[in-house]
Amino acid sequence: MAKKKVKTEIKPIVAKPSSGIDLKVPKFWENIYIVAVVTLIIGLLLGAAGMLVVAQQPITPTGDSDGPGLSGVVSAADVATKTEAFLVANLLGDGFTASNAVANSFSDNLYEVELTVTSGGQAQQVSVFVTKDAKTLFIASENVSMFDLDNPPQIPDGSDTPTPPPAGPVEVSADDDPFLGPEDAAIVVIEFSDFQCSYCGASAGTYEPLISQFKARDPTWEAAVPKLKELAEQGKIKFVYRDFPLSNHPFAQKAAEASECAEEQGKFWEYHDMLFENYSALDVDSLKQYAVDLELDADAFNECLDSGQMADEVAKDFADGSAYGVSGTPAFFVNGVLVSGAQSFSVFEQIFAGLEE
Repeated sequence: MAKKKVKTEIKPIVAKPSSGIDLKVPKFWENIYIVAVVTLIIGLLLGAAGMLVVAQQPITPTGDSDGPGLSGVVSAADVATKTEAFLVANLLGDGFTASNAVANSFSDNLYEVELTVTSGGQAQQVSVFVTKDAKTLFIASENVSMFDLDNPPQIPDGSDTPTPPPAGPVEVSADDDPFLGPEDAAIVVIEFSDFQCSYCGASAGTYEPLISQFKARDPTWEAAVPKLKELAEQGKIKFVYRDFPLSNHPFAQKAAEASECAEEQGKFWEYHDMLFENYSALDVDSLKQYAVDLELDADAFNECLDSGQMADEVAKDFADGSAYGVSGTPAFFVNGVLVSGAQSFSVFEQIFAGLEE
């Protein structure tokens, strides 16, 4: 295949995301004690506001509640819509957008609302908490901030708002990691991913719960990874996979090591697909069974996995990704341009069109 001329100077395409990203969790979130304290603080705040129902019957998903301060339970969909609108109008600065909010029950009185916040073409998945009467928003990090959803905060004129981070191509190494397509392809896509990440699974075309949500919002949404693999197999791009196992995913590290062990026997991509197809079963016994299913040399695979000999390879990928600015998964670099989150394949098509003359 003849190489196409590629522009060396490009602007990153800022696309409204169809999905989110699993974030690298700060160290304090890895400590269960701190998580418990944050949850307790939310409970205390709810109690102080007269909204914590103690020794009452659980609130049903729909209908009214007799609990003090909770005049009625608002549907998850309505809470998600209200929360997204509130954040955009009152808390996010210029250059930031919020989208794809989804609310799920967190406790009798709280929804956890997950949504995608985008700035400078980069997307991150964010979680906040909202009371089920849709009146109070909590943002928990190292401390807890509380907002009245019906009375937005007044921001003085001239106050500072967040500045979008600079976005542009960076030099990203493929290292010695598995790839499909021509080694010298004009377009190189490098993915940093986590086998236990639900958004990575959606991008791989296997995690149906998220795929259904994305398509409900955008019927044209299409999983990117299968299409990228197809283009690579056609010789049009080089597609590279690098490991970025998040510390809050307990099975991700060993799954990444297992995929490297499969690569040693020339079956990385088959093993890659099997892991994403079996997202909920990534324990060591299952990892070894998948090797048997793929007719790998089981003894060699098990020795590779049990010895931990691939841990350094995985750690190098993670360190490189962090150095390139990866903070969550999936993260793709298209000729150095970052595409964060489980974006629709159409986003990649736009970037490819900008690269090719």
